[in-house]
Amino acid sequence: MDTKERNEELTNKIESYLSHACEAEAAQDFERAERCFKYALFYEGAFRPEVSSAKEYVAEAGPVYQKTPVAAGANDLAVCPN
Repeated sequence: MDTKERNEELTNKIESYLSHACEAEAAQDFERAERCFKYALFYEGAFRPEVSSAKEYVAEAGPVYQKTPVAAGANDLAVCPN
């Protein structure tokens, strides 16, 4: 696989995972949304030449959502303010 094909494949994966993340977030399935956002970040890290480890790139990005105290029965995940 040449560089152009690899870049196209990574771009497609990033876009696909971001789309899934947005769909999950709209459905308020925050666990799935976070997982998809993290996969998108992983492939973005793999795409960037200055990133030596896509896994570390995701870890450095931090959480997508943070747990916050909420009313009983409500979903306990909220969008991070960052």
